[in-house]
Amino acid sequence: NLHVAAVFIIMGVSFLGTIIPIFGQRFSFLRVGTLCIKLFGSGVILATAFVHMIAPAVQTLTNPCLPDIFANVYPSFAGAFALLGLLSTHFLQFMSAREMHKRLPKSGRSSAANTVPVAVQIDAPNCEAHMEDEHIHGLMLMKEKRIATYILEMGVASHSIIIGVAIGVSRGTEFRSLLTALTFHQFFEGMALSTVVIDSKFKGRLQTYLLVGFYALTTPLGAAIGIGISAYFNGNGVGFLIATGVLDAISGGILIYDALVNIVAIHFSSEQFRGSKTGHQFIQVLCLWLGAALMSLIGLWA
Repeated sequence: NLHVAAVFIIMGVSFLGTIIPIFGQRFSFLRVGTLCIKLFGSGVILATAFVHMIAPAVQTLTNPCLPDIFANVYPSFAGAFALLGLLSTHFLQFMSAREMHKRLPKSGRSSAANTVPVAVQIDAPNCEAHMEDEHIHGLMLMKEKRIATYILEMGVASHSIIIGVAIGVSRGTEFRSLLTALTFHQFFEGMALSTVVIDSKFKGRLQTYLLVGFYALTTPLGAAIGIGISAYFNGNGVGFLIATGVLDAISGGILIYDALVNIVAIHFSSEQFRGSKTGHQFIQVLCLWLGAALMSLIGLWA
């Protein structure tokens, strides 16, 4: 009964975490904190990758129950698969941007290729053409953001299924500790993912709700699978260990790339950040560190 209840508890806190940033956009008294939530969420994503994915992947892929090549011959499989996830994400984003660039009208390609905004004096006759180029460039960047969001969702979803299965098959004290830790884990990770989805400005609310709703269902789905297979589950099975370790490592690499390249680097190099007051800058850095620290702390239990 507790395992069945856990499915709905995790679903509820996951949904709550995703909905808070959405409400923060709609109500002015919450809007001030949305930037802090975004940076806090970025720290959560980074800690999730390093502490909750790659570190367990190292342990899993060096398990003595695996063939000798994993534990003794090449004990760095976790790092290699994390690197594969990171480079594959970069390649997929690069190819997607390249294809979008090809479809642009020739007049807009030079503007889209220039990713660094430059202050220039615009003559009146050329103003309209410049505005059109800027619009095309903005659309390109937004499409790239949306592609990055889909990739991030894929990495988070695969990890969520794995931890869902883990709580579904756990028992006794391990189950209670894991449920408590995952309650916080899912809430903060949901906030992180939701802020990224909102920042991508998908057309229409339906797509935003579908993306955050999908996240809220992945861990409960994994828990339901875990409950179903618990009677036959072997946590030291070779197939399970390899699949879990590889997925965790690849997903960790995806999250590291997305968080650092598509969120953190862009934000802290933006004119908005550079133009803000020194105190506000330190608050934003603190939010990033706080999210990473809190999610790392949860690693004590999950």
